[in-house]
Amino acid sequence: MRQHPDPDRDDYEDEEDLEELGTPVYQGSGLSVRALTAEELQRFLAAHADQPAQLLGSGWATLDPSGHPLGGPRTAPAATQPVVSAEPVAGSLGSPGRSALAAYRRRRARELAAWTRTLAWRAPLVAAAGLAGQVLAAQVGLPQAGLVGLAVAALVGWRLRFRPSTQARAWQRGAGGERQTARLLDRLSRDGYQVVHDLAMPGSPANIDHLVVGPSGV
Repeated sequence: MRQHPDPDRDDYEDEEDLEELGTPVYQGSGLSVRALTAEELQRFLAAHADQPAQLLGSGWATLDPSGHPLGGPRTAPAATQPVVSAEPVAGSLGSPGRSALAAYRRRRARELAAWTRTLAWRAPLVAAAGLAGQVLAAQVGLPQAGLVGLAVAALVGWRLRFRPSTQARAWQRGAGGERQTARLLDRLSRDGYQVVHDLAMPGSPANIDHLVVGPSGV
């Protein structure tokens, strides 16, 4: 467990700066994890202010059962002792990777439409390549020149086939990465955590991939 620095030390403020909201905590291939900034958290709370409250746990009482992974019994001060007694709500909500997959499908559809308009020259090119292969095979005396021409046409057609761009496939890989991350986070539900996936950010095209709420906070 990280020890808090002595407030009298000169480097106290420097160490606290490392825990500033919004600081990236992980950077990987196609995956970025960081803490919410104060502004992002405020926008999220404001967007859901009118929604009915849902009990996510029983406060300090959630930490009291023996054997809890966060440690031994802990009791809140009498003034803050919860007055509501209910079973903790835990589980997983939302569809991980939904927004990323939707973005991939939209980009792929646009690219496929653009590729379809090029069939006017792709199809004749495949046919010409097959015919040229057949003629050359016949000139050099190869048997079954027609099959050689078909093979050449198939090869050229394969090279000219539709393939989503690297940018589109990045969205697809991102959706897969979110699903894998969700499977790992969903294991926290057994410890009383609520995991929500793919939350929209108010007033922004961005979204929150995963939000975890539990006894230790958000």
